[in-house]
Amino acid sequence: MGKVGIIIVGHLTLAEDLITTTKFLIGDLFGVKVRGLSINPKDKGDKLCKMVTDAIKDIDEGEGVLILTDMLGGTPTNICFPYIEKGKVELITGVNLPMVISSITNQKRKTLSELSESVRNSGKESICIVNEQVKGRL
Repeated sequence: MGKVGIIIVGHLTLAEDLITTTKFLIGDLFGVKVRGLSINPKDKGDKLCKMVTDAIKDIDEGEGVLILTDMLGGTPTNICFPYIEKGKVELITGVNLPMVISSITNQKRKTLSELSESVRNSGKESICIVNEQVKGRL
């Protein structure tokens, strides 16, 4: 099994910051197929679409591409939406650090659909109201 390519698309430097933080937490990402794309408000639609197209071509090894974006309805998600293709490109919004770590650490072990489900679950499971978790301990 090859590697699912991972592209993170976010406003300003969010994508690169998530990748940098992941490197800090888990170490060298040697061999990981991941790209961060920054969306600058000054960039035009054609330039943004070319960025996504080029990233998909560069990172896809035949196992598909998982795109993680910051928020539903935002420019990063909107420019990636046309690239969705069952079995080839999947898109998940609401990216957070646990999702990035999960995608990178499971990239080689899961199919695109398995990875998508695992990453979504990692994101959901990482969200909690801490006060509820420590109730009675404070």
